[in-house]
Parts: sequence; C-alpha cells; structure tokens
Amino acid sequence: MKKLISYVFMGIGFLWIFGIAFSFYHHTAWMAHSQNLQGKEEIKRIEATRALRDLSLNLKNYYRIILLPSGLILVGGILNGLNTSKQNQPAQVNPCNPPENSRTT
Repeated sequence: MKKLISYVFMGIGFLWIFGIAFSFYHHTAWMAHSQNLQGKEEIKRIEATRALRDLSLNLKNYYRIILLPSGLILVGGILNGLNTSKQNQPAQVNPCNPPENSRTT
C-alpha cells in the first residue's frame, strides 16, 4: 500500500511540474504588463524598468508554487525507498531452530 501511495505522490508531482512547464503564463503575464506601458515610440527607462520588475515579482510568486509538487515527489521517493529497503533485508534464521527445508537427512 505504501508503494502505491509513493507512486501516486510522485505521479501527481511530475504531472504538476509538467503542467507548470508547458503553461503560457510567461507570455500572458508579459502581455498584461506591457498593456500598462504607454503607446509612444519611446518608453522611458523608469517605466520599462518598473514593468520588468513587476513582471519578475509576478513570475517569482507564480513559480514559488513549484515547491509543492517537488515536495510530493520527494515524499513519494522516500516512501518508495523505505519500502524497498525493508523488502531487501534477508530473513533472520534462528540457529537453534533452522527452517524445515534446510535439514539434512
């Protein structure tokens, strides 16, 4: 059951990052910020800098959300690693009471 949960966490995390990577948020955010600039031939340096700074802060806040899916992937990987480490441990045999199939006649 833990293995299934770990794969679900990792799958959701990967799909979430995949969705963020292929979104058109950069383009739409730039279009929204460029609409606020004046329609003159030349734009003042301070106006351009302000628009780029606003865009940068907007993108930073938007992409900070990447911590959530990456955390899901991390938790899923840790759960998966815990499951496999328990499965790979050899069975402990009591030397005083060996298993039935190992007795010689």
